[in-house]
Amino acid sequence: MQNVIIGVVFFLQVVAAIWTWTFYKNAKRDLNARTAEAPVLKEVAALQKSVKELLGAIEEASQETTARLEVRCAEARFVLGALEERLSQIEVAESVLNAENEAYAAHSPLAQELAYQPLAFAPQEETFENNEDYKRHQVVYGLADSGLNLYDIARQTGIAEGEVQLLLTLRGHSEA
Repeated sequence: MQNVIIGVVFFLQVVAAIWTWTFYKNAKRDLNARTAEAPVLKEVAALQKSVKELLGAIEEASQETTARLEVRCAEARFVLGALEERLSQIEVAESVLNAENEAYAAHSPLAQELAYQPLAFAPQEETFENNEDYKRHQVVYGLADSGLNLYDIARQTGIAEGEVQLLLTLRGHSEA
């Protein structure tokens, strides 16, 4: 009977050793898996943080750009409205002058006679190249081509920064 007890104790010791060995292997495998996942999780978390920061910067930049575009559109609408108003004033003045000239020519035979004769002493029309605005625009274009920014061009020429920007935009020039 003592042999049976020794045999049962030995068997229990073998079973306990096998169970301990299996438990040890499972625990080691789980620990290795967790260790392998930890750096990857840290990298993923760092990547997520970087992406969130980048998205925030992109959103901020887009809001700033949108605000600048809205300001420039408002400036352009204002300038366009002023130009249209000036053009309508010129058209009205031209129609008034044409009506006055026609009325004068209809009542004056001398005016009708002179209307067909070229005037030798008439002043020459100012060409576009001799126009002061044209010369100022050429200076602005030259300074922009030399690499100066809007602020420096406006400061050197005495032209408003918005007008300089409008001139360069109309020319198809981009801001540096």
